[in-house]
Amino acid sequence: MNKITKIGGVRIGIMNATWPFARLIVDSRELKLITIMGKYVFRKEDIIEIKNVTYIPIIAQGIKIEHKIPRYNKLIIFWILSNPQKFMEGIKQKGFMVR
Repeated sequence: MNKITKIGGVRIGIMNATWPFARLIVDSRELKLITIMGKYVFRKEDIIEIKNVTYIPIIAQGIKIEHKIPRYNKLIIFWILSNPQKFMEGIKQKGFMVR
């Protein structure tokens, strides 16, 4: 199965870990976020939307994962150093809801 893997940083609630302390792995069934703060697994039906976030271009840009898993923090952002739009296109091709 063809997977997309990206190394970056992460913000979960008020906690933040910079690059390279997070990894996002996406395949056609699920999206896995592996961080120093734990592992988060999202099936397609768990995700409401994935959207682009930019606070400071290049330094603070990434994707926000809006989900409906009650035990996970509502605020989950995966920070990346490259263009988030291109990365999101790959996620969309795997069948996830991207805006």
